[in-house]
Amino acid sequence: MSIKEKNFTNWSQNQLDSTITGKTLNNDCLNSLSELCSNSEWVREMAVQLYHVVLGFPFHIAGAIATSRDEKLLSILVNNLYSEIGENVGKDHISIYREFLYYLQLDCSRPEPNRLWKETIELEQSCKDNYSNHDMGVKLGALFAFESMSSRMVEKWHNALTVNGYPNNAFRFFTIHIDIEKEHAADILDVCAHYYKKPNFLDMYECGLSDVNSKLVNFWEKAYHYREECNCY
Repeated sequence: MSIKEKNFTNWSQNQLDSTITGKTLNNDCLNSLSELCSNSEWVREMAVQLYHVVLGFPFHIAGAIATSRDEKLLSILVNNLYSEIGENVGKDHISIYREFLYYLQLDCSRPEPNRLWKETIELEQSCKDNYSNHDMGVKLGALFAFESMSSRMVEKWHNALTVNGYPNNAFRFFTIHIDIEKEHAADILDVCAHYYKKPNFLDMYECGLSDVNSKLVNFWEKAYHYREECNCY
């Protein structure tokens, strides 16, 4: 790897570090997740909102595949999609997430639109639009933003649910994604190293990264304030 590519890696890591110390991960909701998860009503509502994002994710990956013209990225995304939908029924990630819903005695059908928060819809739409964007910078920035955030977000959920006595088999979805998302983020970053010297790549990368991050911030802020709406204290 050249010196410039190493500089790109350092730049990207700085972007991630800024995200971690900023509101995307360092926010009232995720910082007080153990406390929030002590209220079953709050957990049930969050399970529904996150379910909508989980259901849409394989289709957004498919959109990224359809608009990709990079063989390495295509290989990464195909493997990512395969892990999401799987070959065997019951082992795909959506089925594993439904184990969480089953434990919470929630309906596993697709959530009705009027049940979803505006912030949930906007987050899902942001992933859909940016993943399928034909500009490589926008696509990679969005992919890196979501995957790198997810690896740390699911770990916080894993820890919070454990502290509150939820059985491990109820939240396997969060547990298995801790390492998977870190691998996905590293793979995306590896592809980015081959593009960053192209004109406007970093600007477009930042557009995808920032758009997804802003929607994540709004989503977690809504989640935190939902405790007031449902009197979850």
